[in-house]
Amino acid sequence: MERRGILIAFEGGDLIGKSTQYELAFKAMKELYPQFVGVPIREPGSSDIGEIARYLVLQHEKVGRMLRIVKNTKEMTERHPLLSKRLITGEVMRDLEVVCEMLDKGKIYTDFGFGSGVTSRTESLLFQAARAQLWGEKLIPQLQAGKIVMVDRCGYSSDVYQGIVRGLGLEWIEKLNEFSTQGYRPDMVILINIDPDKGVAWLNSNKRQERNRLDVETIEFHRKVYDAYNRLPGMLPKEVSSTFRIIDFGDFLNFPETESIEKIYGVIMGHIQTYIEQNKARIE
Repeated sequence: MERRGILIAFEGGDLIGKSTQYELAFKAMKELYPQFVGVPIREPGSSDIGEIARYLVLQHEKVGRMLRIVKNTKEMTERHPLLSKRLITGEVMRDLEVVCEMLDKGKIYTDFGFGSGVTSRTESLLFQAARAQLWGEKLIPQLQAGKIVMVDRCGYSSDVYQGIVRGLGLEWIEKLNEFSTQGYRPDMVILINIDPDKGVAWLNSNKRQERNRLDVETIEFHRKVYDAYNRLPGMLPKEVSSTFRIIDFGDFLNFPETESIEKIYGVIMGHIQTYIEQNKARIE
């Protein structure tokens, strides 16, 4: 059976305006093909279960604190009659942060605790759980219905961040990706990449405040991500690597910020429209 629909993924590291380009392209495609383009989709997330998995990775400490409160309400109220009274009257919600602080300092209950962070393997499997739900619930049904699906990040992010940079192994992550996506891959991958040192200089020169993950990851980490994205297409089968359209953001840094964004957007839309014109039968 011939595959229907067209799947376009946006990939790349941080500090490159990838999501900005995705939003611009999605808006344009929605206007050009309103009957075929659905809602914007971001990985990981874009489903109830996916958003929960995403939150567990990004806010695991907060989730842990709340879980300790829920699981140990009886223990806490037995040891602290005042807290029991506040629970009954509903006043405890006002003091939730105080309770969390007491938990963290071990003043209420110390036998039930959490580790200090999410391991690389856990992070990988949580993202795969989010991916499996998203593809099964939204992406694959839309493709089978002949839609144009555009997604901000996909399994190639896991290849880079968990497989290569965090050292879990590309082959292992690729097997997980295949399981989570039921064997589907993007028809076109818009890979925007930039040397992180140039990216930081560009952000500073334009006085941009948003730094994505720069505040929590070192420049060395971003250099590894940049190198991994450069190497990734060559590490994949030829029929897969041929779907990549690589755009070097560094080629556009001599322009003012707004103009550089517009020029990159023009290149991206050229790639997308050419592909859709060549494969119209899959969405008609």
